[in-house]
Amino acid sequence: TTTVVPAAAAAVFGEMDVHVSPSTLLQDRLIQDVITEIGAKFSRPKEETDGIVHNLNSNWVTTLSHWQALSPDRRKLFNLPILLQLELDSYVPSALTTVITTLPPPIAAALPTAANTGKTTTKRPRESKAKRVKQTTTESQKRARVDLTTSNGGGPQSHLNLLNQQYQSAQFLEVTRQAYVSRAASPYSYCFLPHCFDEGFLETVRDELLQLAYQHKSNDLYDFYQTGVDLKSVTSSAITRMKELLYGREFRAWLEAITGITELNDEVDMSAARYVDGSTLLCHDDELEGRRIAYILYLVPKDWDAANDGGTLDLFSVGADLQPYQIVESFAPHWNSFMFFEVNPISYHQVSEVITATKERLSISGWFHGPPIARPPPFEEAAAVYSPPLPFASLSTLELPLPAPPPFVAEEEEHAAAPDAEPSLAELLALPDADWQWLVNIFGEDTARVLRGWISPLYLQEANAEGIQTSFVEESSIELNDFLRVDRFSDLMGSIDEQQWVYTGPVNRRHYQRLLIADAEGTTKDCRSFLVSNEFAQYLRFVTKLDIASFTDLMRCFRPGTYTLVHDQPVIDEQALDVVYCCATNDIDVACGGQLIYMDEENELISVPARANSLALTYRDPGTMRFVKYLNHHCGDIRYDFAVVWKEQPSEGGGEADEHQQQQQQQPELHHTGGGGRQQQQ
Repeated sequence: TTTVVPAAAAAVFGEMDVHVSPSTLLQDRLIQDVITEIGAKFSRPKEETDGIVHNLNSNWVTTLSHWQALSPDRRKLFNLPILLQLELDSYVPSALTTVITTLPPPIAAALPTAANTGKTTTKRPRESKAKRVKQTTTESQKRARVDLTTSNGGGPQSHLNLLNQQYQSAQFLEVTRQAYVSRAASPYSYCFLPHCFDEGFLETVRDELLQLAYQHKSNDLYDFYQTGVDLKSVTSSAITRMKELLYGREFRAWLEAITGITELNDEVDMSAARYVDGSTLLCHDDELEGRRIAYILYLVPKDWDAANDGGTLDLFSVGADLQPYQIVESFAPHWNSFMFFEVNPISYHQVSEVITATKERLSISGWFHGPPIARPPPFEEAAAVYSPPLPFASLSTLELPLPAPPPFVAEEEEHAAAPDAEPSLAELLALPDADWQWLVNIFGEDTARVLRGWISPLYLQEANAEGIQTSFVEESSIELNDFLRVDRFSDLMGSIDEQQWVYTGPVNRRHYQRLLIADAEGTTKDCRSFLVSNEFAQYLRFVTKLDIASFTDLMRCFRPGTYTLVHDQPVIDEQALDVVYCCATNDIDVACGGQLIYMDEENELISVPARANSLALTYRDPGTMRFVKYLNHHCGDIRYDFAVVWKEQPSEGGGEADEHQQQQQQQPELHHTGGGGRQQQQ
């Protein structure tokens, strides 16, 4: 009785199979050692490879020679996947004899017709194309083996001679097609092939690619280096031959036979990318008009180790809303491996961050185009709910009224008393009497007490508050460092990491931890209450000259590996005030990510670094997008923030909002600090 490998274990290598004849030249090895080695090569969990070894050993297959001695029918009972089979075959390369049945009609007409049957062949006179195709189809069905390395009539070599001959058999095509189709829901159809092309040829391709100029590409979705020109326009010999191979009729017919996607055209759409330390490509689906199949050819160093180097290709499953949430397959890049998959509304994938400084992840990728397919309506999340601000007393757990402010100490008196001493808390929180009286006159004593209980005295002084107002009206944005009182900030940082942060998605829009309002506790809850209170709204109205009336807010936590994309929130169709209080554990270097970036359709407009205790005010025009840049593995800190969006009171023929807008129109456009289109590169 034979124990069949479970489907879960079969997925380790891919559910495909080919038959290779036994070899007497085999240098025997324990099957456990070989499969363990293969599993490590493909970064598969130990429990999966152990399951395959257990099934083989339970049936007395303990060495490679035992496996080679089995008949084809007995081997089929184990249902071993194709990549495992191919790796076993690689130990006897000189003895490979692939068993081939008839070529299926979809590819037969496109393949060269010279046969390698062991008999002498005779050149035939030239014939019409129609007759030649018919004859090719008929004779190919009679042959036991077809040679794909030469074209009919002794003409120039076919580019398919560069493709691994094992991948050209009809049996491989049939079994692979069945496996490809069966993966349509787990999560979508794909195929991963190792040892795909001629080694020497690929080394030449790699050398030519490394001679090209690369440009740094960076936006919300990706960060890597890409060829400055599309490979379509590159004319070097090996790259040209690679283009002719991939987009030639023969290779497209080979893809059509596996995928069942027909009418692929010869539009060349390919480029090369170099992923260096910190490079990544976040979750996306590749969908653009006409794209039908995406592919990646890996040209990484042969000692690439995904556990230490990163750069895996991760595939996502989707939820009931057809949005991606969880990685279900992960493929380590290996030299001369070829991955392709169908482009459809759920073909979500990403390239995980490269985490090595000593290697580069070099690849060629692109798409095969064909007739467009029907797409479902775009996914739309529920619109944000806006609420009017409430008095701080109704939101906070703090005992009110707040205590009276500490007395003000004149500067000369302070230095005379202790010239070398660190300022006391009372001194740090002191506010000159004239500024306190101004604050009371503007906001009233109750509101002034709440403001003074949270905001640094620096920003409550009349001259500074009016300076903030002038600067904001002119520039539409401002960043206020050390915004909260030092004691409030210290209490907040002692509280915020203890909250119940949970990850939120979908990952094609956002991947960070969120704190629900109902779950917030202690100073974290009180800080959020203050930032959305009526008292703080009055302060914002003064420094921005905007008549803000309602808000929506989030409490967020960004650790290494987290981010938002520009479609994190629906693009607003009206002007709004963003109030983002950032309380990072330390100031975060922009090289590590974490900065808040505003952009239009193509260009970066403003970049606000992640700092400790900083408030950013930004007046957004309709259509302006924002995102938090991916935090890479070099970041040793955490970005916490309270992100509030305020909408203005609808205007009835004038007011401060209209005045602000008129002053805005008199200013030059915001400086563009970088950008580029949202291209996608595997």
